Amino acid sequence: MTATERRPASKTDYVGFANFPNQVFRRCIKNGFDFTIMVVGQSGLGKSTFINSLFLAEVYDTTPKQLPIPSTVKIEEKTVCLIEKDVKLYCTFIDTPGFGDSVDNSNCWEPIIKHVDQKFADYLAEETKIERSSSIRDNRVHLCLYFIAPTGHGLKELDIEFMKALQDRVNIIPVIAKADTLTTAEMQLFKQNVIRDLETHKISIYKFPEQEQGFSDVKNMPKIEDNRKRIPFAVVGSNKLNDAGSRRTRIREYAWGTVEVENLTHNDFLALRDMVIRSNLIDLINVTRDVHYENFRFQQMRKGAKGSLDRDPFTQLEQERRTVEKEAEEIRATKEKIFTEKASAREQKLIERARALDEVDKENKRMLEDKHRNLQKLMEECSQLRQARVLITGAGGGIGRQLALRFAQEGCDLVLWDLIPSPNEETGRLCQEYGVQVRTNSLDVTDSEAVQSASEAVLKEVGFVDILFNNAGIITDNNLGFLNGKDENKEKVVQVNTISHFWTVKSFLPSMLQNRSGHIVSLASAAGIVGAPGLVDYCTSKFGAVGFMEALENELTVQGHPEIKFTTICPGFVDTSMIKNLNTGKREILNPEKVANVAVEGIQRRLRIIAIPHKINFLMAAKGVLPWNLYRSIILETKVNYA
Repeated sequence: MTATERRPASKTDYVGFANFPNQVFRRCIKNGFDFTIMVVGQSGLGKSTFINSLFLAEVYDTTPKQLPIPSTVKIEEKTVCLIEKDVKLYCTFIDTPGFGDSVDNSNCWEPIIKHVDQKFADYLAEETKIERSSSIRDNRVHLCLYFIAPTGHGLKELDIEFMKALQDRVNIIPVIAKADTLTTAEMQLFKQNVIRDLETHKISIYKFPEQEQGFSDVKNMPKIEDNRKRIPFAVVGSNKLNDAGSRRTRIREYAWGTVEVENLTHNDFLALRDMVIRSNLIDLINVTRDVHYENFRFQQMRKGAKGSLDRDPFTQLEQERRTVEKEAEEIRATKEKIFTEKASAREQKLIERARALDEVDKENKRMLEDKHRNLQKLMEECSQLRQARVLITGAGGGIGRQLALRFAQEGCDLVLWDLIPSPNEETGRLCQEYGVQVRTNSLDVTDSEAVQSASEAVLKEVGFVDILFNNAGIITDNNLGFLNGKDENKEKVVQVNTISHFWTVKSFLPSMLQNRSGHIVSLASAAGIVGAPGLVDYCTSKFGAVGFMEALENELTVQGHPEIKFTTICPGFVDTSMIKNLNTGKREILNPEKVANVAVEGIQRRLRIIAIPHKINFLMAAKGVLPWNLYRSIILETKVNYA
């Protein structure tokens, strides 16, 4: 028959070339296949887990390890022999730890390019030897899976530069990692952005071949077309196996549900595996051989022709290698010299620094001894508090009662004053349960004569008051405004919250000066630091209390009496009867017991001002620093307590 004739062979015309596929099949079964996969991407994108899931084998140990962060990109290879139904696949996995993990990732893809080119060069060298092996092991990189971080926006500059640098050397398939971190809508938009960026920057990725006429699997055509539309593939990997009857699946479990790795409704892992391993693995090998390797081979041959006609390209490559090694040796020698010089200079600096540290150590020891002495002194003062005699005004309830109980726990003897007898006596009874002496008295602290008479009785019975705690306070006409409310109520607020301090301090200060010891405490308020709208009279009284304490302390210091200690306490809203009818909005309400504990601890530490909560300190600092309009906007909008 002629070359163009076509006629069906009869049953007796069998020649045997129809058996060629079987011969090829037997040869492939015998020799197996070589396939090299490179996975590239930043750390933490699940590359190792993905490889394990792709081949259903524990290729990589994914146990977290505490490893130092590599300063440059490294190339790590691992070759395994995978067998499935007598078919051997010698698969080489190339990992690139350190890629994209530096602050400056400029040219971080250079080691990868050199590695790919070196594999081509090794194969070319084996192929052009005079005495070459009958079967050359194919270690060329056939596929690069580039893992893209699921940012939801598009390709980063590093992604673009890497793929542009590698697109002419290896088959690149972009893969979106950790697909379960995005919703379906977010993933579709992200894929569109990635495809748009690839087209904008003219990046060539691996094109899956069209199914050839006559050889296509008609049943699988819709599935293949669906898989093609999923590019770039969004995948999830997992090392956790779930036994669901006769079927084992890889899953990722979360509080909100379970993600199946091999479920196309959850991610594209199954589509990627089918397109790469089951459908196009041979095509990837052929494209690497016929396109990328041939381009490299052509470039190497052209370089050899330009360099010297009497040398083959491999002699030229060897000469270039020697030149590079010589230059590297010179650079190494230069760096060693520089290192030696810098090491000597560094050693001298270390000697000088050691001397300086010795001096600092001596100074620190001296300061430590001073602090130790101060600590001993403070400890003695704290122990003195356990034996102190404390007078508290307004002790019948609220913060006053909690203060009395807290001091009683410390072992202090108490003198309790309050306008109403019964609650004050109840406070005294509760304090006596701690085994301390308690004296109660009912009086109006705004009555100077009553205060003077009561103080004389206290000094006569007790002998000396160590801590005078002006706690009594009231609030009236809640949030009615300055022009509203009764004038006598406003006057009463100032009398109780401020003027009463004059009478109590005037009564007990002489004995403190005589004994050269004493501690005066005033329960002011955050309203004594900032002006709260609707509380003009209350703020006036508390500003007065704060100013009274500061002015008196400065006066005594000038007069040579620094031994008298002063503490001003400025809490926010406290859960007492004073704020029962006060509109506090959404501001925090403090517990009286907490305020008492913080106050007593601050007194033990001799603090001058105690702000409760601590964020009130910000207002104190901001008041003298920020522009007035900004400061006022903070006052009107902040959740810090004012009263």
